[in-house]
Amino acid sequence: MALVDLKLSLDDFLRLTPYDFHLLLDRHYEKLKEDAQIMRNVMFNAGQNLMRKRGSSEIPLFPDERKMTIEEKIEERKELFG
Repeated sequence: MALVDLKLSLDDFLRLTPYDFHLLLDRHYEKLKEDAQIMRNVMFNAGQNLMRKRGSSEIPLFPDERKMTIEEKIEERKELFG
């Protein structure tokens, strides 16, 4: 399983020192934790948007760093989705 999760060939895996293997596992578990946190944030944001009062604007998942007009956003989405 470690070969698949860490994306290593058998030769690379067998050449790992215990210290290297430990470092790879630590990074792998950090990535799993980050993925779970992102999923939690997505689900929480979706729940908040479902429960918001009628007429209020949606809470964005990520802040929009670009200042775009509504027309620019519509054009961007048309280009993206056809």
